[in-house]
Amino acid sequence: MSELERARRALELGRLPNGIGYAIWPDSHDTVVSTQVWVRAGSADEPVGGTGLAHMLEHMMFRGTRAHPDGEFDAQMEALGASVNAATWLDYTVYMSTGAPGALDTVLSLEADRFWNLAIDPDAFAAERDVVANERRQVVDADPDAQLLEAFHAAAYGGTPYEWPTIGWERDIAAFTPESLRGFYETHYQPENLMVVVCGGVDAALATDAVRRSFGTLSASHACPARSRMPTTATRPKRAVRELPITAPRLLLGWPAPPRAAASRAAWRVFDELFCAAESARLPIRLELRDRLVLDVASSLYPHRLTSLYELSLTLRPRSTERRVLGAIEEELAAIERGDVDDEALEGALARLRTQEALDLAETSARAERVGEAWAVAGTVESAFTADEALARVGVEDVRAVARELLAQRPHITVGAPAARRPTRRGTR
Repeated sequence: MSELERARRALELGRLPNGIGYAIWPDSHDTVVSTQVWVRAGSADEPVGGTGLAHMLEHMMFRGTRAHPDGEFDAQMEALGASVNAATWLDYTVYMSTGAPGALDTVLSLEADRFWNLAIDPDAFAAERDVVANERRQVVDADPDAQLLEAFHAAAYGGTPYEWPTIGWERDIAAFTPESLRGFYETHYQPENLMVVVCGGVDAALATDAVRRSFGTLSASHACPARSRMPTTATRPKRAVRELPITAPRLLLGWPAPPRAAASRAAWRVFDELFCAAESARLPIRLELRDRLVLDVASSLYPHRLTSLYELSLTLRPRSTERRVLGAIEEELAAIERGDVDDEALEGALARLRTQEALDLAETSARAERVGEAWAVAGTVESAFTADEALARVGVEDVRAVARELLAQRPHITVGAPAARRPTRRGTR
């Protein structure tokens, strides 16, 4: 029996009477406990005109409750020796802490309090809105690569819940009000949208009792709204050019890809490993080393709840052209589609992916994240433990099918072009 299978059998899953789910993953060899509260609401659940509300709410969850004034949550967590963090993404928001097993009861009590008694003080709200606005200026507006990626996703996901950035558009951030934030909190932070994950050096029965004591008192005020089922890729591929203060042309390409829960996702992961992700993959060898068309090439296959994108990001060399790069990519796709992938290459890709799976589970917090992400995105905790089984079923024909699908459709393209330099006017004496 594998370690992952043993973990799956040890996992304690349940749901409290109020609808909150919980997952306890005990490990007697672990010396810490990771506690995570997952919310099945992210930027894709925001209303048009309210982009960034999920992220803003994440910030305000640290700014005090009716029972614990602003600053007390962080101070108590620090006194317990626990580290805290949070993250907002398209499909979810997660609140994380890692600390000593003996602190679990207090940690859960503090977490439950802010999910039930959040205070949105107008002064704290105004200060935090300024923090978020400045964060956007620093991580997006001051970063040409981030601007390019934002424009690319806005075009590729146009008219869908993934169109806008998680941090939100600048105009929407400026329009946030305490009332709009309270509305998002009360709409989405309901028991049926919550999952408490406890992973590490705990007894499963004792940890379950602790979750019940802290989160069992929360009650729902209403049912959560149904999540969007609309397709998340524009039907017609688009090409856009954006001038930016960069020194070399950038090229972003995107094709529709299956969602996180799709049965075909394992085949796409293996295809990506062979095509671009590994150092020995076809695109790095062809574009960087052999033809010397690009300075770098990278790929992304996001694990979204709805239809995703398979993305390629490339930095072109001087005298290279978009046409030559696209032609080379198409040739490599065609070679895979013809079957130019042998069993040895396939086994190498599978071995690397299995190793990465093992490395991803090396940390306590990563194991908790694996469980929470599976629940929030794929809809079932069970999918956190089936990656190896899915990879084992992938064969050469499955990889060829992915290449065939990519060849059958034109990608979305966004070009980052170096902005033309304005001539410097020399002064006269």
